[in-house]
Amino acid sequence: MNSMAPNDSEYQWYQSDSSVFVSVMRKGIDPATLRVTFAEDAVAIHINNELVEN
Repeated sequence: MNSMAPNDSEYQWYQSDSSVFVSVMRKGIDPATLRVTFAEDAVAIHINNELVEN
């Protein structure tokens, strides 16, 4: 387990050639998700399935 993760949390992650996805299950709270998708000349970041505008 990652030493920075709280003891009452569980996390999952997935990585492919074009994206990274991390989901943190927090006790008593909806999960928090982060997805970063890489394209040839761009990066899209989604937090809790909402696109972060840059």
